[in-house]
Formats: sequence, structure tokens, C-alpha cells
Amino acid sequence: LITDEVADRLARFKPTSRTVVRLAFDLRGKGPFVKRAIDRLHAAGIKGRAIMVYALFNYTDSPESFFERVKQILNWGVVCYPMHYIPVYALEKNKYIGPKWDARRIDMVQRARRVIGFGGVFPPYEGLIKKFEKANGFDEAFKLRPPKRKK
Repeated sequence: LITDEVADRLARFKPTSRTVVRLAFDLRGKGPFVKRAIDRLHAAGIKGRAIMVYALFNYTDSPESFFERVKQILNWGVVCYPMHYIPVYALEKNKYIGPKWDARRIDMVQRARRVIGFGGVFPPYEGLIKKFEKANGFDEAFKLRPPKRKK
């Protein structure tokens, strides 16, 4: 839905710290469409920090598929917002576990958002991109170092 005309109109908004174009990349096959939208927004002059892409996890995807989408989003130079899927019929918040997920991996994403993210998002920081690029899969990418103990 992001045409050149739409991107140009969005670029006319006076940028503030709260002005963000929000997109979603929830399914692997949608990547080319999301990338094209980002390219059009960049061409219109919208900086990567002003583009946030939601990446749904704990849905029908696998942890590895989620990890690949996060890597792509960061490599496109935009902000990634991991969005935890919880169905509307869930009786308890944060208790639903998707068919290809487990509680440990969901917790890994939530912890990474707090520790290596910024305000719950993954900004396209060079160090974060390198961490994900070097990782040999989801578990390595989202594993956090243990905290240093005070002496």
C-alpha cells in the first residue's frame, strides 16, 4: 500500500520523536513487499529511525522464521518491534504458547527486548546487527550473557 505518492505525502509530515511510519512483517513471504515499502519511504527522505516494522512472534511462525525476519528488518536499516501474539480468546495474559514456540524462547525474546533493545524495540544499531548476523540461529541470537556480579 506504500506507493511513491503515499511515501511522498508521509515525508511531508513535520518529523518529531513520535512521528513514526509503522509497517508489519508478520509472515516470511511478505518480505519483498515490506522491503519495497521501506525503499520507497527512504527514497522520499524518511530516515530509518522513523520507520518501525512490527514482527509478530508466537503465532504460526517458528522461532527461526522470526529470527530471520528480525535480521532482515535490521539490515534494512529500520526499527524492529517484536510483537508478542496472544489470541483474543486467551483467558490469561502471556500464557498462550504458539504451536512452534515454547515458554523459554518466548521469554528469550521478551528479555532481549528489555536488555539489548531500546524501549522494547530493536533499533538498527551496528552492534545489534552484527550480533544477529554472527548468530547460528535463534537460540544463539537471543541468548544473553549472564550479568556481571559485584565483588
